[in-house]
Formats: sequence, structure tokens, C-alpha cells
Amino acid sequence: MLEMFKLPKSGFITQSSISSIAFCTEYFDLLPLTNVSDLFYFLFGKPSFLTADLDEMCGIYTVVTRRKELDAKDEEHLKLLAKRGPDFVKRLVIDLNDGYFLHMISFVLHLRGEDIIPQPLDDGKGVLQWNGEIFDGHKVSDSESDTTVLSRRLAECDSNNQICDVMKAIEGPWAFVYFKKATRQLWFGRDYIGRRSLLFSRSENGFVLSSVGKRFEVWNQVSANGIYCFNLEQHSIVCHHWRSVTNPTQRKIISTGESLSDISSSGCLLDTTILPFSTLYDYTFPDIEIKSTAQETISTLLKNTEYLRFVKKFLVQLRLSVKKRVTNIPKKTKALGSLGILFSGGVDCSVLALVAHEFVAETEPITLLNVAFETPKSNGSFDVPDRVTGRSALEELRTLCPNREWNFKEINVTLDALKEARTAVIADLTYPLVTVLDDSIGCALWFAARGDLNDPESDTKVLLSGLGADEQLGGYSRHRSAFQNHGQQGFDAEIKMELERLSTRNLGRDDRIVSHHGKEVRFPYLDERVISFLNRTPSSVKVNFSFGRGLGEKILLRAVAFRLGLRGTSALPKRAIQFGSRIAKAEARDERASDICSRLL
Repeated sequence: MLEMFKLPKSGFITQSSISSIAFCTEYFDLLPLTNVSDLFYFLFGKPSFLTADLDEMCGIYTVVTRRKELDAKDEEHLKLLAKRGPDFVKRLVIDLNDGYFLHMISFVLHLRGEDIIPQPLDDGKGVLQWNGEIFDGHKVSDSESDTTVLSRRLAECDSNNQICDVMKAIEGPWAFVYFKKATRQLWFGRDYIGRRSLLFSRSENGFVLSSVGKRFEVWNQVSANGIYCFNLEQHSIVCHHWRSVTNPTQRKIISTGESLSDISSSGCLLDTTILPFSTLYDYTFPDIEIKSTAQETISTLLKNTEYLRFVKKFLVQLRLSVKKRVTNIPKKTKALGSLGILFSGGVDCSVLALVAHEFVAETEPITLLNVAFETPKSNGSFDVPDRVTGRSALEELRTLCPNREWNFKEINVTLDALKEARTAVIADLTYPLVTVLDDSIGCALWFAARGDLNDPESDTKVLLSGLGADEQLGGYSRHRSAFQNHGQQGFDAEIKMELERLSTRNLGRDDRIVSHHGKEVRFPYLDERVISFLNRTPSSVKVNFSFGRGLGEKILLRAVAFRLGLRGTSALPKRAIQFGSRIAKAEARDERASDICSRLL
């Protein structure tokens, strides 16, 4: 007889309870779709054939040019890239024998394992530059790296379709460049969501791909519309388009400024592992009375068996996603933790912190990075809204997890420090995005990810971000407006647009910003299976705009937070980082978020 698995009343699982759990019939019914193998993974850890103990990230620079040697401008650019991969650098020059040369330079950030896997990786059949992680989709033994496995799989391919099949099967964030020697093809692209940065530049000097750009030059984002193949003999580019997850009959087409306008389409559509957005599932929100406090209302909602089922399923998905991203990451010393969380004290990041607690050894601290900016009216105080909510959420975490050391790092940024860092480096990292919003978010992330330079405990190599929760769960005021103006159909259209444009508006920029510190940012809410679950969850489960601000938006996530014990945090209204950290007020300018920011130019 299989043992039954009952969640504790608090809603979250301790490490001791995980180790004592056998298979459970209740859990099978909560699993996503047909991924029953996740049960073993969730309870006992990821099987060795799916876990890469040798892992590294990469800064990519690839040039197709008539020049055998790179010039001074290239070398200056490489200095910026070197920050992304401080542990290893390798250069490779390939003579294409037609007057052109292929330069491939990689900078490696070594995350785990004893041996660094050199990149570019030349296996004789092809040369790979890989900036990503294979969480699922291909077997990776505990003695191999993602890079070597992917290189081997690509070398086995005899056709363009096979290369596309290898890439589309990957679950995890990635950007890559691959030179197939036999066909003289240069393949490149980003995952469907666009969680890793890749830019391109074209001029009379050649074609360049890079993880980062520099302002005052012409760079554009490689759109996450598909996988690209550059035929180096014909000097033509073909895009193998993703099938849109929001409109499955169409290809994904998101503009990123200047496009690769002369490309052609292969005519085929690549299916991702993400299930399409669907409005076929109907659900009527429980008819419950609005209580005197948001917490009482959520408590009443959780007594509804049908709604509680959605909460449990979502929590299962979050646990699986977080566990993938926090296990087996590097520790600098026994005294220092391996994991940091970009932490405002809001519901998105607080849920991630509490779920991460379940899968990180209690002997290791978890670092919470909280940033605040000086403003002309602050009089030296850094008690901005995010600092206040951060401290409040910290107390809830300490109460729920008394044996965990939570390193709450207050990162205070003066106006002089802001201006200096923006001019020196941040403006290059946000580029080619140059709006006021890009400036505010880019600067806030840069300082938060850097941590406290005087405190080594804030120097964690892996950071979790709550990005993706608001976009999928209706957390922004524009989502409420869309519903009020156009009903459920208008809300659904807004959520679809959010999902498709994440690669353009947010993720490439955020990857460039965080990786500059030799760190990696991971997005649990943007796991393929989390997105699939939310795409198939009725919108009436995610939000209820008949409830007021701080309750109606993201009500599904608020219910998860409440069930986990985050009672105060569950009812906090959404506050964007630029307002919560007060960076939007730091220089007291009258400007709109969409305006071009002169400070970035």
C-alpha cells in the first residue's frame, strides 16, 4: 500500500518530512500533466542523469569578418564581457577560406564541479558557445556538464531539423552560438522566454553576436522569435520560428528594434515545451464574503475545496521549480551561503525565500538583498518602502524558520554612487534599452546584485528573482484597468502580451545587469512547467478584481503565501522596484517611464 502524503497545516514541507516521505497517492493527482517522474525528483532529489554537477555560464562574443585580428574597439568590448565570466577565457579563430574569418571568444563563470569546461568547445564537428542550463530535456550525468552534453548532441545532427529538435527540447534558460563545420552554418538564438541575453550588430566590418553591447555603438537584441541559421557560404540567415504559445496557429513575432530584416523563414514552427495559453477552462470564483481584513478573506477562500486544489497545484509547481534552481549551487566557504534573493519584502520574493528554505541545508544562510536609494528629501534616511516591507517580511521568515540564518543585507545607494556607476557601466549594460524605466530597474538591479562590497556574505553566485509573477498573475495596475475596460477577454489579451514580450522588455537587460557581477540570476516563476500550469489555469483563479488592491490581483499567489504562513506579506499591494526602492525619486525629474532617458545616452 502506498503511503499517503499529507501537507502540514502550515503548508510547507520541512527537510525532515521530505526525507521520510514515500510515494503518495494524493501527490500524483497534484502533479502537472503527465510529469509523474517529478514526484521522485521532488521527494528524493533530481536523478543523477538529470543533474549537471559540472556547470558554467558564458559570456559570448562571435564575429564574422574579413579581419584576421580583432581591432581595438573589439578588445575594449571584451573587457566588459570579461566581467560575466571571470574564471576562464578562450579565443578561437577559424579561417573560412573565402576571405572571411570566424572569431569565437568565450568568458566562463564556473559554478560547480572541480574542472572548468573550456569554451568555445570544439569537438571536431562543431564549435559551441553555450550560456545556459539544461534543467530537463536531455540526459546529463553527474560527471558531465551541460556544455559537453549539448555539444555531443549537436554533433550527432545530420540536418537542420535535428538541430532544431535538440534545442527546442531544452528546459531551462539559454543563449547559444554553434558553428557546424560540415555545413559552414552559424546557429544562434535564445530560449522562447529570452532568459539569457544575446545581441547582434552589423556593419561594413562584419556580423557580431555578443552577450552585452556598448552604448554609442549599434546593437540590437536577437529576438527570441526562433532559432537562427546563418549560412556562411551564401551569407543568408534563416529563422526557424517558435510556435506562439499565446496563438498556436501563428509563429512568434516580437519586434526588438532593428530586426534581422533580410532573414527568411524556414516555414516550419518549432514547438516549445511550454503548453499554449488557453481560455477553454471555465471556473467561477467562490462566492465569499469580503471580510474586514485581506487575511480573513484569504483564510475564508482557502476553505473552498476547489480553490484550495488550485493553490496546492501551484505550490507543487513552485517547489519543483525552486528546487531545480537552488540545489547543488556553489559555496565559497562553509560560513557563507550559496544563495541570494533579490528581496523587496513583497509576496513574490517572500514566497521564493520560504520555498527555497525547504531545499537549502539549514546550516547554510540565505541572503536577502534589499536596495534603497538616497533622494533629495531623504535627509540621509534609507527607510524607503521596500526597506520597511523587507524588514517586515524578514520577521515573518524568522518566525516560520527559526533555525535558518537569514542574512538581510541593506544596500544603501547614495546619489553620487548612482551617478558614477551609471556612467561607468550600467548605461552600457542596459543598452540597447534606453528608457527611463530601463534606467530605474537597471540601476536598482545592478546595486542589489552587487551586494555590499564590504560584506563577503552578500557575494552569492546565484540569485533568485521574482520576475514573471506579476506578468502572469495579473499583478500590475494595467491588468486591473484592462479587466475594467474590456472584461475577461481584455485581461487575457494583456496577460498574453506580457508573456510574449518578456524577452524584449525585461529578461535580456536583467541578465546583462546581474551577470556583470559574475553572478547568475534565475527566475523560478518563468520555469517552463510553471508557465504551462498558469497558461492552463483559468484567469478567474489568478485574479478577482472585485476585491481591492492588495488582494484581488495575484490572489492565487497571495493564497499560496498565506497557506505557507506569510500572513502579513500575503496582503501587501504591488509596488514596482523603481518606486519601492525610491530610485524613481532619486534625481527628482518629471519624466514618464517610457521616455528616452538622457542619462543612459
